[in-house]
Amino acid sequence: MNKSFEKFYRHFERPPFAPTYCPTEEEFADPITYIAKIKPEAERYGVVKIKPPPSFHPPFAIDSEHFEFTPRVQKLNQIEALIRAKLIFDTEIANFWHLKGQPLHVPSIDNKYVDLFRLSTAVAQAGGAINVCSHKKWPQIAKLLGFKNHPGTRIRDIYTKWVAPFEDTLVEVYKIGEEDESCTEECLKSMQGRRRVPEPRTKSMAGLRHTVKEKKVKSIDPMDEVMCKKCGRGDDENCLLLCDDCDYALHTYCCEPPLNAVPKGEWRCQKCVIAAIKEIADSFGFHDSQVKYNLLTFAEYANEWKRNYFRQNPTDVPCEVVENEFWKKVIDLENTVAVKYGADLLATKVGSGFPMPGKDFSGCSDAKEREYYAKHPWNLNNMPILKESVLSHIESGISGMMVPWVYIGMCFSAFCWHTEDHWTYSVNYMHWGERKIWYGVSGLDGAHFDDVVKGLVPDLFEKQPDLLHHMTTTVNPAVLLHKGVNVYTVHQEPGEFVITFPRSYHAGYNEGLNCAEAVNFAPADWLRKGWLCTFDYARVRRNCVFSYEELIVRMAKNAGQLSIGMCVAAYEQMHEICGREARLRKSVADMGVVKTAKEEYELIADDLRSCAVCKTTLFMSGLQCKHGRLVCLEHANGLCSKCAPSDLTLKYRYTLDELAPLLKSLEGNTNAFADWRNTMSELLEARNNHKPTVEEIKSMIEIARSQRFPQCDVLERALSTIKHCEQVAHAASVMLNRKIRTRSKGRFSSGERAEMADVENMRASVETLPCLMPELEASIKEHMERMEKWRSEATKLLSGASSENGVALIDSLQRLLDEADDFNINLPELMPLEQMLSRSQWLLCAEKLLSWDRDRKKSQSESNDESDDEEYCSRGRWRLQKLMSIVNEGSRIMEGDANIQETVNAIHSMMKQGYQHEHLAETVLSERCNEGIGLEEVERIWAPLQKSDWMSETNIDHLRSEVVKARRLNRFFQKAKEGECTLKELEDMQVECSNSLFMRGSPLHTELNDMHTHLEMFCERVRQMFARSPSYYSLVEVLAGRDDLAALIEGSPSPLIRFSARTLHDDWSAINQFESTEQLREHLSRVHEQERRLMSVLRRANDVRSLKETCSCSSEKDDRDGSITCLLCHSKFHASCAQWDAYLSHLPVGYYLCIRCVRGRRPLFEDARCATVNAPSSLEKTLVMHLLERCSKDYEEALETATNFSQSTSSPDERLMQKLDGCIISVLSAEVMDMDSWSCIARTLPAVRTVCDGERAIYEQIRTRPVTAESPIVLFARGVNLKKTKRPSNSSLTSQKHRKRIRNVYHNDKEQCSAENCLKPYSEHVRWIQCESGCSRWYHYICVGQSVGQAEHITSYCCYKCSAKARPQPSTST
Repeated sequence: MNKSFEKFYRHFERPPFAPTYCPTEEEFADPITYIAKIKPEAERYGVVKIKPPPSFHPPFAIDSEHFEFTPRVQKLNQIEALIRAKLIFDTEIANFWHLKGQPLHVPSIDNKYVDLFRLSTAVAQAGGAINVCSHKKWPQIAKLLGFKNHPGTRIRDIYTKWVAPFEDTLVEVYKIGEEDESCTEECLKSMQGRRRVPEPRTKSMAGLRHTVKEKKVKSIDPMDEVMCKKCGRGDDENCLLLCDDCDYALHTYCCEPPLNAVPKGEWRCQKCVIAAIKEIADSFGFHDSQVKYNLLTFAEYANEWKRNYFRQNPTDVPCEVVENEFWKKVIDLENTVAVKYGADLLATKVGSGFPMPGKDFSGCSDAKEREYYAKHPWNLNNMPILKESVLSHIESGISGMMVPWVYIGMCFSAFCWHTEDHWTYSVNYMHWGERKIWYGVSGLDGAHFDDVVKGLVPDLFEKQPDLLHHMTTTVNPAVLLHKGVNVYTVHQEPGEFVITFPRSYHAGYNEGLNCAEAVNFAPADWLRKGWLCTFDYARVRRNCVFSYEELIVRMAKNAGQLSIGMCVAAYEQMHEICGREARLRKSVADMGVVKTAKEEYELIADDLRSCAVCKTTLFMSGLQCKHGRLVCLEHANGLCSKCAPSDLTLKYRYTLDELAPLLKSLEGNTNAFADWRNTMSELLEARNNHKPTVEEIKSMIEIARSQRFPQCDVLERALSTIKHCEQVAHAASVMLNRKIRTRSKGRFSSGERAEMADVENMRASVETLPCLMPELEASIKEHMERMEKWRSEATKLLSGASSENGVALIDSLQRLLDEADDFNINLPELMPLEQMLSRSQWLLCAEKLLSWDRDRKKSQSESNDESDDEEYCSRGRWRLQKLMSIVNEGSRIMEGDANIQETVNAIHSMMKQGYQHEHLAETVLSERCNEGIGLEEVERIWAPLQKSDWMSETNIDHLRSEVVKARRLNRFFQKAKEGECTLKELEDMQVECSNSLFMRGSPLHTELNDMHTHLEMFCERVRQMFARSPSYYSLVEVLAGRDDLAALIEGSPSPLIRFSARTLHDDWSAINQFESTEQLREHLSRVHEQERRLMSVLRRANDVRSLKETCSCSSEKDDRDGSITCLLCHSKFHASCAQWDAYLSHLPVGYYLCIRCVRGRRPLFEDARCATVNAPSSLEKTLVMHLLERCSKDYEEALETATNFSQSTSSPDERLMQKLDGCIISVLSAEVMDMDSWSCIARTLPAVRTVCDGERAIYEQIRTRPVTAESPIVLFARGVNLKKTKRPSNSSLTSQKHRKRIRNVYHNDKEQCSAENCLKPYSEHVRWIQCESGCSRWYHYICVGQSVGQAEHITSYCCYKCSAKARPQPSTST
């Protein structure tokens, strides 16, 4: 077997599945109609599965104990076609030498056996032994066999001794076979579907039954008359051999080759050896078992066999394992696996699995059910004889075709590739058991299948041309798929039907014990296939199962009982038969045959009325010589060489006149078909403007399919016409629509494009089609017009008439060439256009290169910083190798152009300078003295090299990036000195400075380090002064002010998550979102500006909120100690939830500030000011200074207001009280303390808010309460999933080397709130709501008193303005 095919057997790949059909109860009622319905789709798979409706449960009617059968024994490695030739060869050569009295000992070389089959094949492929010897090819033969280091003499000697004598005998075997072929009619034992199977004459390798020959008994001593047939002497009797099958005798030394001694076993003469070898080749197949079984004993045997083979319970073995193992074993020549298969068991003898019609079921417990299924159309005993099956017109019950065959399978029992008799349909039903695996090839691919299999095993077909008719040969489906044959698979389960379609090849195997039943049927659409099958059978000289002509005549005689579809199909075939018969009889008469006689062929046995040449069963007529030899009229010339035409007799069943009424009887019921046929013929014969459209032909074909008209020459012609039109349309579509995209790799040569003449021929082909295709004709016309327009534009560009140049010219040329790709035509303008495009592109590229320095200076004048950033470094530049290619390309397209020559010279000069500067850059980078030289020296070095800034090479790119880095560091240092930096930026610049060749260790680097050290000390000191541990706020959140007020007013979930600063940068990370001190101050001012305003609104909101809504526990609990209210935000807290803070000691007893209002440690003004004295300018310092400035102002204002309030003798007015309350809000919100001012301000607190005794008690309680070891991770967790809660991180803002600050983080909408007194909230998240009552105005939640909780229950919001309009106005009297 070809080594490349072994992979398909070692690792089997399953073919794709064929579809499974599930008919409804209504569809299932008529098998023939349903199968005709699914045929258009299902036929291309060859084999499909049908699942009956759930109600279909026929009883199993076979008596398991009395059902006896003799199974066939199958050896798996004898059925695979790819190893069959070797297997037969090995068997024949071993028997040959055994019968010659010299047992075969397989020769070896260096302990490696010589494969005699491969040796014989290699010599044959090399031209035979004589050719190998004359051309001294034995060493090559040895190499092919794997003996590379040996001379060919050893291989030659082995071939001469063991193979050559055997091959000489095979030649004689083939000669005898050719002589006997004309009279041999026997075929091998089949598997399923083969009828007329006579027993073989002799015992074979496979063990087929035979009759033992009787030897002649002589009355005298036979040795007295024995004489050596070679030397003619009878002496030396001790060395005289006598053939065991005949009286042929030879001395041992007269044998060829001579024998050293008398063989211990049997010995045959050359003639008997030839006969024995021929029997082996002819009888290679399956043989019957010596043991009979019933269902119970066979089930026990099959299950035990599978259990022992796989070493597990039979039903537990995975299906994939069984399939893979099966295909491994069919090519395993070392270990033969033998199984048994109860195949082709005739239902009339052993019984059918279905209840058989006509039987008495009165004694059965399920008699009614059996009677129902005995008449069921899907009962396999009924399907062949259904009204719409043509087999119902055959009177005799043909075994397997009209009478079902039963199959009892076991694991690995197989059925090999075959088609059904006469290419009929078949139906297989599995009654019970494990799966049956099917592989199918559509009848549409039948001829391709034949060719592929013949190509795979030509030796087998040379010996047995009818190999595939024996059902003893299989081929791996994966191999067939590899060869281009479409193979599909079906896995049949119990209770399922499998349908095979006409001429479809199918094969398969059983996964385990099962019982199935099969039969054939033939709807009307089969008749055409059956007619073609008779000619195919004649071609391979195969016997027919029945006479096709006789079947058609029977149908004609019963025309009145046929349906229209059946009648039309029969008429079509009868018409062809009559026409053929008239033609053949005329040809016979022209030969000179004058004798005629009527013969009732139906009364003659099929074997006695077969054509002696093609084996066709005769019915209409035959030609017989005076010696009794009978042939069909097609083979009249090969009848008899001894008889003259006057001695031949034409034996006919009907005269031509008698056939006419039969044809007419069918014609009467085919009017609809005749009308369709006439209409279709007229359409196909129409010419010029009367030609039909493709759609009209297709609609007529669809009518034929819907009304189930049979296949006929007109329909085939219509299908052929449609196919031809579609082929032409496809070819035209390819020519019109194909696009070629090969610009980067060169265009197609002219030989690969269509010519203009091809387009004209295509247009002519469309015009001469038998059908009109107006859309296609219009497309071709449009294509030609576009082509002419294209050529006109191309000519204009090539002539120079166009004013375009530069990029516009290149775009135009590119567009034209792209359009040419669409045409896919070899146009004469293509080559000049491509040359012009190449020249224009080169000029543009050269101009871009030469203008680089000018463009660079221009861009620098527009933006001074452009050359100092990463974008500048990554700008597209030119490699020196690219310049070399530009120079070479320019030299190629120059063609004496002085301008191009000048440009080439300029680019060459640039390239030369580039190589010099690249070397200089390498020198600068490698010299250690250049480390830390500073920006000024760097600019001096870079100035001359900047002339090659257009270049991108390793060293110049490195130097450029170092220059850019030095510039960036210097620019940042100047910015840092102005205070426009953060601690994180200083650290990043430190790292970058350390990585800079020119700035590392420079004075700038030293100053940058000092600046970072001082700023880090300042930031750490501020953290120690302000940050609490643990805390719920970062240091920036403490210093920057309250930006959470809007969310608290809206009622949005605002949990506090414990903040744990891992490093100093974590506390200061939020400041990195600001780009400048100006932006930072603007943000801080806006936050501070809204504090008083929003805090007042928050107080009013908290006054009406429940304790659960404001307390940090966010729960309702019974706290007997009561609650305490925050002095600043008016949030209420359970006594057990309130937390003590050191700052509370500065408040009078009973006054409380919550965890939201006291964020930091609140150091003294003096300490904070002292920390900023020597701090370097930075955003961090700006933040602290702004805090001190605004807090100082707040304290001054509050102190002045408190003093005025205290000095007021009379009751203070409301305005002064509001101002005092606002000042207290600002002071309590300040994160630093002025103790001198606070003592005066605190005395006014009772005037602003009084506290009750309960609050004083709670104050004392929380002050004396022990501090918890660890604060909660989350506070105010109402409406928040604690498992998913994670504190937002600002690390993403600072992780980038060069931060991209977000300018619009905080709300600053251009959209104006429609509230009359808008609070102008400034926060990260501000919610809006729109009035849906007509005005469509937008409002801030907090400006209209809306909360998140309320909004969730609003279906349609109406603003206060619309509500006022909706109220009825009071009436006025006049």
